Amino acid sequence: MNFKNTVLSFTLPIATLSVISFGNSLRAEETSKANSSSISVSPDKPSFVLPRWRASTDRLHYNFNGSRPARNGLYSFEQVNFSTQLFNLSYTLSPTLSLSLTGTYNQVYAETYFGPNLYKDKTSGFGDTTLKLHKSWMVGSGVLLTDLGTMFPTGSIAEKNVNNPRLNYPYNMQLGSGTQDFLISTMYLRPIQLHSLGALAVGTVRTGQNNEGYRKGNELNLRTSYSYLYRPYLVPGIWLNYHHINRISGEDRTFGRLSATEFYHSPRSFWDVTPNLSGQHVLNKNLSLRGSVGAPILQHSKNVDDIQLYLKWFAQLGLQGSF
Repeated sequence: MNFKNTVLSFTLPIATLSVISFGNSLRAEETSKANSSSISVSPDKPSFVLPRWRASTDRLHYNFNGSRPARNGLYSFEQVNFSTQLFNLSYTLSPTLSLSLTGTYNQVYAETYFGPNLYKDKTSGFGDTTLKLHKSWMVGSGVLLTDLGTMFPTGSIAEKNVNNPRLNYPYNMQLGSGTQDFLISTMYLRPIQLHSLGALAVGTVRTGQNNEGYRKGNELNLRTSYSYLYRPYLVPGIWLNYHHINRISGEDRTFGRLSATEFYHSPRSFWDVTPNLSGQHVLNKNLSLRGSVGAPILQHSKNVDDIQLYLKWFAQLGLQGSF
C-alpha cells in the first residue's frame, strides 16, 4: 500500500469520529451521537485482505464554560461537562461498503444559576444506539464517504430532577431523544501529499413524539477541515464548524413550557474555529490506539436568550481492533 493510501486509511476513521462527535456535542443541547466510521479506503485496488470485523471503543470529553447569561437575567450556565463512551462494532461487506452498530454511555454535568442560586446537576446512563451503512467512492484523487443510519431510542428521557423528583430534568440533561431518528452524512477528503482537505455535512431527522410529549429538533452539522500528516502519531489540523438545531416540537409533560426552557423552543446555531491535534499509534497488526485534542480560538452561538456557552477544550482517546 503506497503512502497516499496510508494517509487516507488513517484519516477516514479519525476524521469521521471527530467530526460527527463534535457536531453533536452538548453545546447547551445534550446527547452526543458520536459515531466512528471504520471504513479504510485506498485509492488503488487493495493488495491485501480487509478484516471482516472491527471493534473500537472511544472516550470523548467536552468542557464548556458559560460566558454570558440569558438576556432576561433569569439563568446562566457556569461549568458544563459532557463525556461519552462509544462502543462500535462494524462488519466489512466489501472494500467500499460496511455496516456498523454503535452504543454510547453518556455523562452530563451542569452548573446553572437561577437568580442567585447555583444548582449542580448530573445524569449518566446509556444513550441512543446507532445502526449505519457506510459507502465510499473514489472521486478524482479524493474519497467520498456517505453514511445512512437510524438511531434507536435506548437513552433515557425521564431523568428526574433531584431538587424536585416529580419533574424531569430539562432537555439538556436527558440521555437520548426518545424518538426513532435518521442520519445521513457525506464527507469528502482530498489528500495532497502530506496535506488533507475535507468537507462534511451531517443531517439528523427526528420523527414522531416521545413518551414525555415532545420531539427534539432536526439538526444540521457542517465542517471544513485541513490537516497535515507530520507523523502518524502527530497530525495538526484546523476545523471550521457550523451546527444548527431546530426548535423542539411539543413540551415535556412534567414541567411544560417555561421561560427558562424557551432556549429549546426556538432555533439555535453555533459556529467555531478549532485548531486540533490528532494521532494514531499502531500497537500490532490488529490493534491501534488513537486520540485527539482541540480548543476553539473563535466561537459564537445565536439563540433566543442570547446566552453564550463556550467550549473550552475537548479530548478523545480510543482503541480499535480488527479480526
